[in-house]
Amino acid sequence: MVRPRQLEVLRYISDYWDRHDQAPTGREIAAAFGWHQSSEQFHLDILLGAGMLARIPGKHRGLTITEAGLGVLDQAELDGA
Repeated sequence: MVRPRQLEVLRYISDYWDRHDQAPTGREIAAAFGWHQSSEQFHLDILLGAGMLARIPGKHRGLTITEAGLGVLDQAELDGA
């Protein structure tokens, strides 16, 4: 089960992809939430570990939302969360 904050981060990454056709950087994620980068990395590590995000090796903006992550976003939308 994804926690509300991780869902917010996942939504932010998804929305960023929709607007820019690329993933946000860690700094952009941290800035969007008013965090230090260590906080951003903490949440990304949870999402990566849960299989909702994946990294594309060798890419600066190498985050991608997995099928599992898309499923979580779809379910949250259905649930009104």
